[in-house]
Amino acid sequence: MALTGIAFLIYAAAGWLGGAPDLPAAVSVYDASPADGAASTPAGSEAIAVLAAGFALLLIASALLLRSRQHPLQSDLRDPRTGLYTALYAAEALPGLVARDDRAGQSRLVLVLVRVDAIDDVRRRYGGRAVDLVLVSTGRLIRSQTREDDLPVEPDGEDFAVYLYCEEPDQAGAFCRRLATLLSSEQLDWDGDVIKVSVSTRIVVREIGESIEVLQQRAHSGFAPAETAPAEAIEA
Repeated sequence: MALTGIAFLIYAAAGWLGGAPDLPAAVSVYDASPADGAASTPAGSEAIAVLAAGFALLLIASALLLRSRQHPLQSDLRDPRTGLYTALYAAEALPGLVARDDRAGQSRLVLVLVRVDAIDDVRRRYGGRAVDLVLVSTGRLIRSQTREDDLPVEPDGEDFAVYLYCEEPDQAGAFCRRLATLLSSEQLDWDGDVIKVSVSTRIVVREIGESIEVLQQRAHSGFAPAETAPAEAIEA
């Protein structure tokens, strides 16, 4: 739409400048001749200048449009609070990860669900803002333990989905252990009280040919957060 508007303005300006009828020459005793004898710029030159400027704007707008399509806006890419990928970006990226596995004939895509323990207790005692603090802190720690090939996603409700690229089966388990260790030393101050955070995790290895929807259903099926202690469940 922006490109169409710019093109219309160029067309209108060129038509107005280039198509205007020439005014008859008139001599007046009040007209003062230019001291340097310079002639006035013809209308055709003005039209060419407008067209050149409009064409330049058109090129700039096209480049910006192409760049916006190649590089999503930061707000569409990552959650500003945690730095985790948004669900919108994940939905676009996951088909490519699945296709990579299927082409190789070996699945290296692992879904790790991370759920904060006793989050309902935090909500009852401290309210929704404290829950947000816990989720943001947990999300930042999750991002700190992921690599470039991984896809950590902002929480859907209170569950974090972390899609790991694992060369070895134990890499997902090592990720969960590192996260639990970091959280064990995390103490969140809330109005003088200290909130201790622990998480339950579930590891599900994708099977070749399995859709993302089925993988997610397997991961969520029967997965419940611990009430007091973190847990790790692994499903092949």
